[in-house]
Amino acid sequence: MRQDPLQSERLEALLADCQNEWEQLATLETYLEEQLEFPFRAVCDVPPEQGSYGIGEGDRVTVLGFLEPDKRWGIMVQVQNGPRLYRCPLYRLRPWKSVESQEVAVHDYRAWFDTVGLPEVVDR
Repeated sequence: MRQDPLQSERLEALLADCQNEWEQLATLETYLEEQLEFPFRAVCDVPPEQGSYGIGEGDRVTVLGFLEPDKRWGIMVQVQNGPRLYRCPLYRLRPWKSVESQEVAVHDYRAWFDTVGLPEVVDR
């Protein structure tokens, strides 16, 4: 997707009242729920973390719906790759041949995740 000059304005307006990253994540999840229509096609353009399996860089998948957010990976979605179903962080996916409003919403979320993201969670 080409550079979007209005992206920072959209994100600032959307997140203006949020006190921390967790509130921002919840607000972005609501935004995405309003913008995304499932299923939609996407391509994975972020390499998987070492030791993970399932969806690799370049894989084209069908995004089926939201799953519970993850403390480390943020918004999670269920995807289908061939006959198999997987959990995948939304930030690893780019809508492919999709409606522009869906592309914009996911691109906004990915920009937030790349620049702000979630604080490091330390399990005790």
